[in-house]
Amino acid sequence: MKIIVVDDEPLVKQYIVQCVRDAGGENEITAAVTSGAKVLQEMKTNPADVVFADITMPKMDGIELLQELRRQYPGTAVVMLTCHDDFEYARAAMQNGAKDYILKTEVSADKIRAVLDKLQSSRQQHISESAVQQIGRSRFLRNMVEQSEDMTPVSAVDLQENSIYLNERAFLTVVFLNQGQNAEIMQKNMQEHFENPLFYAYSEQEVYLLVNIRRNAFAEEQDAAAYFYQCAERLNGGIGCSGVHHHFTNLPKSFAEAVRDFDARFYQVSAQKLPHEIHVSEVETCIMRATIKLTDGDIQGGCADLERLLQCAENYKVRSSFLRETVQQLFSGLAVKLEPELQHTADAVASCCTFAALCEAVREGIAVLQRKHGVGYS
Repeated sequence: MKIIVVDDEPLVKQYIVQCVRDAGGENEITAAVTSGAKVLQEMKTNPADVVFADITMPKMDGIELLQELRRQYPGTAVVMLTCHDDFEYARAAMQNGAKDYILKTEVSADKIRAVLDKLQSSRQQHISESAVQQIGRSRFLRNMVEQSEDMTPVSAVDLQENSIYLNERAFLTVVFLNQGQNAEIMQKNMQEHFENPLFYAYSEQEVYLLVNIRRNAFAEEQDAAAYFYQCAERLNGGIGCSGVHHHFTNLPKSFAEAVRDFDARFYQVSAQKLPHEIHVSEVETCIMRATIKLTDGDIQGGCADLERLLQCAENYKVRSSFLRETVQQLFSGLAVKLEPELQHTADAVASCCTFAALCEAVREGIAVLQRKHGVGYS
C-alpha cells in the first residue's frame, strides 16, 4: 500500500516513517510532510492508500484534513496519531470516518504492522464485496436489456440489492454507442439537469444510461429526451431515448423504449414500423453462406450473399446492435483468413450509427474483395 505520513514535529514524523518501514510488508512511503496542505498537494499527483495524520497541527488540524480527504479521496484510509489528552479529538476523528487511531506513546513497528494488516484485510474484503455487487448488478441490468422472460416486476428492493441509486421521481433510459469518451462527455454535460446516473456497458458497442431528472430542470419532462438528442450531436455515434417514467415497475418498459428508439433512428423509420420479431436466424444464415463461399474462394457468390444480407436486414429491421456485431465479426474473420485490409471495414461497421452508413461500409468491403481477389474461377 502507498502511505503518506504527516506530523508537524519533524522528529516524530521521522520516527513514524521508520516504524512503517520496519513493519515490513508491501508498503511504500510516498511522502512524509509537516502539514495537511502538503498532504492534499501530494494526493493530487500520487494518491495514497493510507494517511497517518497527527491530530493536532497548526492551520489545518487532523480533523479538518480527515474531512477533506473523505470528501476528495473516499477510498483513502486515515489513521490518526494522538496523545493521551486528545481523547475527544480521537473520538471526533472516528465519528468523521477515520479507520483507526494510535497513541503516539504506543507507536512501534509492531503496532503499525497490526494496523496496516487490519486495513489490508478490510480493503480486500471491500474489493470482494464490490465485485460481488458488480456481478449482481450486471446480471440484473442484462436481464433488463434482454427483457428476460423470467423477470418479475421491479421493486425498490431489487434496485437497492443491486446498488442502483435511482428514485421513482421522473427517470428515463438512454442507449448510445460507446465511441471513445462518449460516456465521459455525457457525464459532464448532464450534471445540471440529471442525477443518480448509472452507466452500464452491455457490450463493446452499446452503453445504457439510467438516470433521474432533477426537479424543475425542464419546463416539461418530455424535454429531457430532447436534451439527450442534442447531446448526440457532440457524440460519435447514435442514441436512443425512452419516455419519462415514475414507477420502478416501468423500468423494463423504459429499457425497451430506448432500444426501439435507437433502432428506429438507426433505420431512419418510425418506431411503429419496427417489427417485434428478432429475425436472427435469417441474418445468421446469410452471414454463414457468405463466409463459406468467400473462404472457399467463391468471391462472386460470397459478395452476392453480402448484398442479400443487407437486403434481409433492411426488410426485417433486425436489432441494430446484433447486425453491427455479426457483420463486424464477419469482416474481422475475413481480414485474418483472406485480406488484412478488410479490418478497416470491420472497424467502420462497428462505428456505424445508421443503416445507410453500414451499407456503405459493407459495400466498400465488397469492393476490396473484388479488387484484390478478382471475380473468376476458384
